[in-house]
Amino acid sequence: MPDSISFDRAASFYDATRALPDAVAAKLTDALLAERDAVQADSVLEVGVGTGRISRPLAKRGVRIRGVDIAPLMLAKLREQVGPNDERPALVLADATLLPFAPDSFRMALMLHVLHLVSDWRQSIEELVRVLEPRGVFVHVISPYPGDNPWTASKVLWDDVLAGKDFTPRPRPAPEEIQEALRSLGGSVRVVECARLDDRMTPGDNLELMRQRIHSWTWEYPDDLFWECFAEFEPRYRAHYREMDRELVNTVIYELEVWSFR
Repeated sequence: MPDSISFDRAASFYDATRALPDAVAAKLTDALLAERDAVQADSVLEVGVGTGRISRPLAKRGVRIRGVDIAPLMLAKLREQVGPNDERPALVLADATLLPFAPDSFRMALMLHVLHLVSDWRQSIEELVRVLEPRGVFVHVISPYPGDNPWTASKVLWDDVLAGKDFTPRPRPAPEEIQEALRSLGGSVRVVECARLDDRMTPGDNLELMRQRIHSWTWEYPDDLFWECFAEFEPRYRAHYREMDRELVNTVIYELEVWSFR
């Protein structure tokens, strides 16, 4: 089984390439605060806290954060960015599949874009539920990305190239699989839409991100295999889009799946 993926290699460019727009961050923070207040949580656990793009705005609003991550350089970036008047997060270097907390430790836990990166996503979910209090909630922040977008086109074309290679990438759990696993643990869900964003990107921009290996899915490939695949992928990608500078606009929906457990 592959190890969980560390984002240490992205610590220097993560915030520049993954930062949420201010308007989206503000709406997401307001929605998370409402969930925190609803369950009267003294502190909030974020698994996969990274540089704190979700937790830092909460800390600015006085929320006590307990952050877990396997990437020490990402945690260092978070510490550098905590303001002098912010609530300082308590950070722990640990894997999502083995949380170093006693059962019933938190009334609220949250996670964003983590389960496809861990060695055992089902075990990570079980760990989250284990550390929740009986009245606690797990808030899974999701961001569906519909429409004709470079990410989807890239995956289809890349998978076609990869089909001829002797390499099997790590599986990514489908949203339906994650939901079913949470329901099997006694979870019930309500969904809260908190923000929408018109994401603008050209096919050329996306190709350059791939070339620089900014996307985490590119990291599991050995260098020689990645560049072999990329050499076959690029002409197919260019033929698919033709106009590499054409702006593509897609609406990204930021939602909270709020899970409670019997």
